[in-house]
Amino acid sequence: CGSTKSMFAHVVPRKGADPEGYIVEQIVLDVMWLGHARIVIRSDNEPALLQVVDRSLAALKARGVNASCEGSVPYDPQSNGAAEGAVGRLKGTTKSLLMNLENRISAKIPLDHPAMAWLVVHAAYVRTCRVRGDDGKTAQQRARGTTHPDRLMEFGEVCRYKCRAKEHGIAGRAGRFSTGVWLGVDRRTGQYIVHCTIKAWGGSGMPGQLLRCQSHRGGRLTSSSKLL
Repeated sequence: CGSTKSMFAHVVPRKGADPEGYIVEQIVLDVMWLGHARIVIRSDNEPALLQVVDRSLAALKARGVNASCEGSVPYDPQSNGAAEGAVGRLKGTTKSLLMNLENRISAKIPLDHPAMAWLVVHAAYVRTCRVRGDDGKTAQQRARGTTHPDRLMEFGEVCRYKCRAKEHGIAGRAGRFSTGVWLGVDRRTGQYIVHCTIKAWGGSGMPGQLLRCQSHRGGRLTSSSKLL
């Protein structure tokens, strides 16, 4: 986002629009999170990307957003320098988080591993909620007027998360906490995204299931490649 400097990143199944409409849905959700009533989407003139832009504009207008598009000068990356710079900074943050994770688990994470998709999303969130500009504010403060007060856990860290009461009654029956791998924050709800690694008491949180929780305990349990 050019005005707030917020970053968004998603791993997509292919270049261009996908049949399920995943990338268009993510773009719409990102714009709605920003809260802008009017936006201009800038892209290059590649047909696959223009298709995504056209579908996104239609979806945004259906949501009441005054959306338009703007092209860039062909074969001139500097005409879209802000986006090029953002991509470079995002790549650096992603590489740093990946190296940190690989050092902790003493193993290499292949690029096609499912965790990479969450890592890219988390890298964009870290830059949005933690990096401050010359005005002393983060991108999240400019966009939403709020900050993320809690300490962010390390990506891939094994944690104890609090199970919600409506998840098959676990919180009302037995243990209120279960074990999972921390994958980031849902910026739209503020909930933590956790990959469940063990079957929790009461039937909630089956292994391999992605859950969202409001609180966790960063017990600094050792990260393990077997859990990813």
